[in-house]
Amino acid sequence: MPKDLESMRHAFRMQVDRRRRYELGIFLPLVVFILCVIVAAFVRPDFPWNVILVAAAILCWLMIAAIGIAMPGLECSNCWQKLDRAVHTFCPECGSSNLEAGGWLQSTRCNSCRKRLAVRRGGRSWKIRSCTYCGVVLDERGV
Repeated sequence: MPKDLESMRHAFRMQVDRRRRYELGIFLPLVVFILCVIVAAFVRPDFPWNVILVAAAILCWLMIAAIGIAMPGLECSNCWQKLDRAVHTFCPECGSSNLEAGGWLQSTRCNSCRKRLAVRRGGRSWKIRSCTYCGVVLDERGV
């Protein structure tokens, strides 16, 4: 493997690790938020700690929003384009340029790996292994 490709993959791995730390940072406030809402829903309305539970839930929700806004996107360490938004010239799964554009109700499809590349409400349906702009393989496992 060429030295510059190795350094690009290392730089991308650093971005992935940083993003995963942000994703883990959302987990604790989310659990506390859910617990506060559940406890506040089942406790009598005149319970003196209800105000504290609601305030804690709001604070956790604000923390989740702030972490989500501050969470860094993934960028190709070769061409520095954003990777987690849409599919462009190359397949993010296999790196092939053999993409078939989707129609009005159909998603883009890679003819090499047969993967449907759709963005749904739950997120994207593919793992990022290659840059969709320049085709460089950034991560063998995928993100």
